[in-house]
Amino acid sequence: MNAKKSQNTRKDLHRDTCGHPSFTRQFVMGEPTQEYICAHCGKSMASILGSQQMRH
Repeated sequence: MNAKKSQNTRKDLHRDTCGHPSFTRQFVMGEPTQEYICAHCGKSMASILGSQQMRH
């Protein structure tokens, strides 16, 4: 998913409503990064995992 598209998607969805059912590689300017993001809301996997660890 393109980084710009993920930013726009993230603005459209409320973060708490997404269950993050699937992930995809993030692309910046057509190049893949080492990051994975939620295919639905665009939130980075690292921030999702970090927020889940903070809850426990």
